[in-house]
Amino acid sequence: AKAASKIKIVLRIALPIFVVCGALVVAYYIFKRKAKLIGSNRENGQIDSGQKEDMELPLFQFTTIANATNGFSFNNKLGEGGFGPVYK
Repeated sequence: AKAASKIKIVLRIALPIFVVCGALVVAYYIFKRKAKLIGSNRENGQIDSGQKEDMELPLFQFTTIANATNGFSFNNKLGEGGFGPVYK
C-alpha cells in the first residue's frame, strides 16, 4: 500500500512536468520553423503575402527639389502635414 501511494505521488509530480516540457519542445519547433520561413522570405525580398518589398527611397539633391518647387514658392504649396509643407 505504501509503494502504491509513493507511485501515485511520483506520477502526480512527474506527469505535469513531462506535459509542460513536451509543450515547450513543440512550441520551440513551431517557433523555429516560422522564423526559418520568415527569414527565407526576407532573403528573397518578399514579405509574408508574397509581394516584393522595396525598402529603398529615392534620394534627391536639395537643388533639384528647390528647382522643382520654384524655390519653395508659396504658389506651389499644396498644404502642410505632420512632416512639414507639401509642394506640387
